[in-house]
Amino acid sequence: MARMAQTDLPFDEPSIFTPKDILEEVMRRRGIRHEDVPPVCLIAYSQKILNLAREHFNYRFKEHDIGTSIPVPIYFFSPLKCPPFGIIVPQPGDANAAIVVEELSYMGFQDFLSTGTMGHPTALEIPELQIGGLALVRQALSYEGTSRHYTPKTILAPDVTLTDTLKKLLQEDSIHFVEGTIATTSGFYRETPSFIRQIIARGTIGVDMETSALFATAGYCKKRIASLLYISDFVKLHKDTAVWDMRFLDQKVQEAAEQVFGLACKVIDRIS
Repeated sequence: MARMAQTDLPFDEPSIFTPKDILEEVMRRRGIRHEDVPPVCLIAYSQKILNLAREHFNYRFKEHDIGTSIPVPIYFFSPLKCPPFGIIVPQPGDANAAIVVEELSYMGFQDFLSTGTMGHPTALEIPELQIGGLALVRQALSYEGTSRHYTPKTILAPDVTLTDTLKKLLQEDSIHFVEGTIATTSGFYRETPSFIRQIIARGTIGVDMETSALFATAGYCKKRIASLLYISDFVKLHKDTAVWDMRFLDQKVQEAAEQVFGLACKVIDRIS
């Protein structure tokens, strides 16, 4: 019998099990009610974002655990002067990104804002973009293995209205940013010169490990999502070699996280 290729999978076929099969009992046991889930969740691939929220809103939050075999904490914030929202800091990677969106969607979240770091692929001696620079994602190229289970598309896009709202706030605050395409890969340690050459040729401004899967899953779940990333490292292409210039601990990266958190609060206030 011939095997069905992954790209030929029927994307509208119901799954054997769903987040409901796992979370219904978890939520019941831990006292999490669907009606208490806020409309917006910030998916932050940075502990810095969560720390800022906890400091900024003091004790106006509650930590929940939606994990089964290992803890998966999610925080519900209830600020006095802005609408309630959630924050989750997931483990990295495309497969986990899809699980997170599926489970948060089942809980009752309607809109998602994703943020975190990205690498900037470049063939220039002096990179076009700088460490800590903000990038509003307009589309993501899938070089990962999860999206194909949700859609036949290999170029994924966020929600236009939510992304435009984020763009307007960036402009209102006179914050410098770029917008464009990023590439999402499963292989953090397999960013070869050939791969970097290819994504540069396709016009990408960044590379990460989650965004295309986040977009694919949010679309499948019929939820809105937008993504604002910031540059933490360079992947510089030199002829047939590539050099990784890692700057994760730079002060500008920390400042970018603070800037993104402030913007996220304004987006939540505007769309809630």
